Amino acid sequence: MHFHLELYLAKDVVANVDTTDRKAVEEVVAVYLRQYRENAAGEGGFYDYWSVGGRFTGAHDPQYDPVLDQRNLGPCVHCKGHGICADDANRCRHCYGHGTNVVWPSRYAFFAGDIARVRELKQLRPDFMSAALLVPDHKPLFSFDVASGPFEEDDPATEIWTVENIFCSLDDMHAADDGYLVTIDVHK
Repeated sequence: MHFHLELYLAKDVVANVDTTDRKAVEEVVAVYLRQYRENAAGEGGFYDYWSVGGRFTGAHDPQYDPVLDQRNLGPCVHCKGHGICADDANRCRHCYGHGTNVVWPSRYAFFAGDIARVRELKQLRPDFMSAALLVPDHKPLFSFDVASGPFEEDDPATEIWTVENIFCSLDDMHAADDGYLVTIDVHK
């Protein structure tokens, strides 16, 4: 199961990070997510792998659609980019003869908008939500949808998120508006 996690990072944590560089962003994110990784038996954490953006890339920006981003097009795996089906010499029904398809979401190109300053995000997406929120030095918050999945409501390591808006939770935790939110695709 994949779910949308937003990780809050303070301004000073991001100050020396090139937020347009996937590897640099992932290195910072890894520091905060490491403690929440489950073991090989599937115990002890809330994820087994993650990626910045992934199937939730563009969540911060209502104008961005990863399916329309040319960097996310690749050769059709069915016709190998030729546009013609090998089995019957007709136009490929998977790519409609174009020879290209949108790549799998885990292979989307890095979108720098997946790390956004909270102050700007509040203006752009005042109704913004995610399935989970992680603010360093606080318990992770999970929506009821995620909690009813692999998480137990009575697990002391997690807290069920009942607020209407991600920004209310950030305010409750005294997370500064000059910090950043990073969109993360988490797999459990």
